[in-house]
Amino acid sequence: MASNTAPDTKGAGFTPCRALEIGRNIGREHRAVAVASAAGNGCAVIRDAIASGLTSAGCSVLDAGAVPLPAAICASDAVDCTVYVSGASEESVSVLGKDGSPASIRHDRREAAEEPLPDYKGVGRIRRADDAVRRYVSKIAAAFPERADAPVILDCGCGCTSVCGPALLAEMGADVTSVNAHQGAPRISSEIGKEDAATLRSMIGRDRGSIGVAFNGDGTKLALVDEGGGFVDPEYVLALIMLYVRPSKVVVPVNASAVVDDAFHGLIGEGVSTRPMFGGEKRRTIRSKDTLASVTETLLESGADLGVLRDGTLILPRASMCPDAMNEAAILTRMSAENSIRNLLASFPRYAVLSDRMHHAGNREMFSRKLVDRLSAIEGADVSSIDGWRVDMGGGWFSVAWGKNDRECIDISAESRDKAYAVSMMEFAKSIVRDAM
Repeated sequence: MASNTAPDTKGAGFTPCRALEIGRNIGREHRAVAVASAAGNGCAVIRDAIASGLTSAGCSVLDAGAVPLPAAICASDAVDCTVYVSGASEESVSVLGKDGSPASIRHDRREAAEEPLPDYKGVGRIRRADDAVRRYVSKIAAAFPERADAPVILDCGCGCTSVCGPALLAEMGADVTSVNAHQGAPRISSEIGKEDAATLRSMIGRDRGSIGVAFNGDGTKLALVDEGGGFVDPEYVLALIMLYVRPSKVVVPVNASAVVDDAFHGLIGEGVSTRPMFGGEKRRTIRSKDTLASVTETLLESGADLGVLRDGTLILPRASMCPDAMNEAAILTRMSAENSIRNLLASFPRYAVLSDRMHHAGNREMFSRKLVDRLSAIEGADVSSIDGWRVDMGGGWFSVAWGKNDRECIDISAESRDKAYAVSMMEFAKSIVRDAM
């Protein structure tokens, strides 16, 4: 399969020599490290160079090969951390703790190059970790003891998910049809969207009744196609999962769509068949920034059942603290065995989403103080001050935030099931912003 992802130019200056240096820096701090990567020659070269750097510093290395990131965490319980290579750029090198969360390890210490390395007697050894996939599949499948008697078409993008994605769903009892389930020219992007699901949409058009799932390059994100061949928006995927597993406490981005909150609180999806995975009666939403680092940190602090990002990324701490699209696919497959995803989505209300922008070149600190005073005075509103300000009201929510790319702009958004209510919230928000200027 020819990759439908644009060429990656971010790694143009990233060389195996630099990867070797990264391995040495990590190896100076740890005695046992697992290494793994996504599929593709570029990833393999960087992985091997890092492994060489680790051993040169006296570190023992467990090489899990080309496996998805969630499976790499299962390579061994005896390592200090896992180094994962998802692409041929320095930004694509991740260091993860035993639970899969980002480890606080600096692999860019230039001064470490001056530190002495052990002689040949102190060089570490590399051994293969051949059971990472088996351990991962067994762990995730154990959470789904009932047979998932559902048809699913799985597009592995010729990447590393081909080694365990089909095996996991088959282990659960699903009727799996795999496409691009060989490691050839892999889908290398960490993102995945509607265009990546084109093959699935055409196949489901001929084989109605199946859902379709496509994975990104490292198994951390997916694209979902319903039984009618329709692409499902990532936030609606999260809403489906909220309905099915019924978490008690979740971490969601401050700018998440109302469909995610409504699903979490059971305000939509009447009649859906569920399989709650968590106990607890008191339901609580915890807000964070819409970044993986922020959601992960908030999950660790709060002990929430799961965390999500707006792009559909899902973290289930009881499995690991890293995003896991294959676990997500397992939930969706199990859900589709009892529900029509297409019909369920059709029953969801339509949300009116409005956005506007205002210019403000004045003092930001003074504006922020005035705005907080005015927002705090809104009766019955729930105000969150994370990455801007979000105000949840009875019929919807609005947000005010500084422009990402223009420091003199203020972005305002409003969302509600009722378009007229959304318009009134937008005008209300703009009036508050004008008063604070």
